[in-house]
Amino acid sequence: SLNYGENRGIIRTNKNTSYRIRTNIEAQATKWFRIGNNLSVSRQDDYDQNNSSNGLSGAIVGAIRALPNVPIYSSTHATGYNIAPTANALGAGANLRTIDDNYTNIAFVLDKNKFRSDKYRILNTSFIELTLAKGLKTHHQIGVDYFTDNSSLMYDPRHGDGASSNGIIQQGQQNILNTDIQNYLSYNLSVKGHNFYLTAGHELQQTTSRFYLSQGTNISDLFFLKENIITGSASTQSIQGDYSVSALESYFGRLNYDYKGRYFIQGSFRVDGQSSLAPGNKYGNFPGVSIGWRPVLEKFWQSNAFLSKNISEFKIKASYAVVGNRLLGFPYLTLYGSRPYGNINGIAASQIGNPSLQWEQSKKYDFGFELGLLKNRINFTFDYFKNDLDNLVLPVPTPYSMGVPNNTILQNIGRVSNKGIELSLDATLVKYKDFKWNLNANYTHVKNKIISLYSLGGTDVKEIFPSNYNINRVGESINAIYGYQFAGVNTGNGNPVYYNAAGQLVQRNVSNGVYYFANSLNDPALGTQTTLTVADKRILGSAQPTDFGAFTNTFSYKGFDLEVMFRYQWGNKIMNITRQEVLLNQKFANGGTELLNRWTTPGQVTDVPKLWYAQDAVVNQNGEAISRFVEDGKFLRLQNIVLSYTLNAGKLQAATNNTVKSLRFFVQAQNVHVWTKYRGIDPEAYSEDGQDNNVSPQVRNMSVGVSIGL
Repeated sequence: SLNYGENRGIIRTNKNTSYRIRTNIEAQATKWFRIGNNLSVSRQDDYDQNNSSNGLSGAIVGAIRALPNVPIYSSTHATGYNIAPTANALGAGANLRTIDDNYTNIAFVLDKNKFRSDKYRILNTSFIELTLAKGLKTHHQIGVDYFTDNSSLMYDPRHGDGASSNGIIQQGQQNILNTDIQNYLSYNLSVKGHNFYLTAGHELQQTTSRFYLSQGTNISDLFFLKENIITGSASTQSIQGDYSVSALESYFGRLNYDYKGRYFIQGSFRVDGQSSLAPGNKYGNFPGVSIGWRPVLEKFWQSNAFLSKNISEFKIKASYAVVGNRLLGFPYLTLYGSRPYGNINGIAASQIGNPSLQWEQSKKYDFGFELGLLKNRINFTFDYFKNDLDNLVLPVPTPYSMGVPNNTILQNIGRVSNKGIELSLDATLVKYKDFKWNLNANYTHVKNKIISLYSLGGTDVKEIFPSNYNINRVGESINAIYGYQFAGVNTGNGNPVYYNAAGQLVQRNVSNGVYYFANSLNDPALGTQTTLTVADKRILGSAQPTDFGAFTNTFSYKGFDLEVMFRYQWGNKIMNITRQEVLLNQKFANGGTELLNRWTTPGQVTDVPKLWYAQDAVVNQNGEAISRFVEDGKFLRLQNIVLSYTLNAGKLQAATNNTVKSLRFFVQAQNVHVWTKYRGIDPEAYSEDGQDNNVSPQVRNMSVGVSIGL
């Protein structure tokens, strides 16, 4: 197969061009010998941009803050762009002053700065399979995954990120080689309805990674900001690099047994070893077992007229397994790096290792059933699951006086539980002559809870703070949003008001940033001076969704098919930092229309405090989670619409002398529309800790195509 694709992102400089070729070859050389090779080669050209969440030249934040009455271009500036003559900022245009905080002319940045990455990847798997006896086979394969990435970054010295350094150029190279060797034996045996399937084998994986990055600043001329670093073109030069090798070794065995498709038992056992752990702890044992029963094949079921007529499939199943989670790097080793002291070269510890680290483990429990009704016209599945994550490797704080890098040491300290249910439904709702309507739906409910963290000095630690917006607390979900509870706006003076830990009203005087008690939300008087501390914070919501799923309707009429897919999610909260710090900024920069609802006169009821120039950090509590900006992340998204037409196979083959086996035309739309009350740009454009900080949204995609089978 050959493939060429070009995709453009939501930011006009974002583009990806891809080229792929794939070939799969298999040959049954003899009855006992089979050989094959699967090869895939691809190249991708990525063009990106500064996507910094709050950088002065970040694409999203720069576009939002740009003043709407200021032109992009200028006939008086040497660059042709509207740039302030005395500052690295967007020009004033018709205004009496330039934009606050030196936000740049984002059009210049997008046009002149360059971010490019050329990626090549080769995937190849070769195998041989030997049949030694009836039902007995051996399989031997070697796989290679080679990835190389040549990336370049160039900042124009005239404006934007490169102005303070008189131009920046970077050239990076990354090479990753993954090899995978598998050897396993399989044996199948059937005796009077008893079916046995045995597999045993060995696998060895190794990853070798090389990386270097060279940089030059103070570029001698714009001419050198082209395709590559040129010798002598930058007066200040630096280089950095990295090299690592890691490996995973596995021994595994699996036995499947069933009796006449009625009773099922499967047992497995793995021994996995990883190079990230110290000798003595490298290997872990991971068993698994599952059972199943199909009562529909029992005599008592088949002899019951009601059951046999209406329930065509019923299977009960249960399973338990322990799975190991692989760690990154070499956390058991104490590592050293170059640390010059003035003009003297030297080394210093960059990581304090912990040779006692062990495998992270996921203990997974599952119980469920499968149900088929009306000759399997309706199929329903139910699963209850529980996943206990034990021995989680997390950073444990150390005293600053110890001099430990980053003041943390990794330890097996955490335990997290995930439990919930999964439902799925596949039903043919209408089947009449040439028309068919099929519904496929799935739903998952999951509750995430931290069971334990770590002990320090003999005391169990109940909470840690991964960021200023989040908390990991025993009994709560991972990365719960943690901050102050907003009470409203004081209608008497326009100050923002919060609840402290005791439930008292605390207002923040916008003019000087000082906290005072408030008698009520309507009293303008400033009470006794007070403060808000970490002790006044509370959990404002979970960053993890509790419920999610999708449903797809497929309508078929003769050769036409229409597929409509919806996705949904709820149960999570999003900290809308974009709204807090960008759209509601109170400086000379573009802002959101929510500012029009700000408090202006005594007695006015609003949820937007009064505006005070350059005091947006005070008014909005920038850098802190506030319930005012913690929003519901639930949504319903029309994810996919596909309309297709497939020609009649018999007529097509007859017309093409059996040359063309199939022909299908289709039109497709992705990410068509989203229904949500979330006020951000996209209810899914946030990080795993629930923070929306000027994140790029998902794009809407339209495509037209044809699929031909020969």
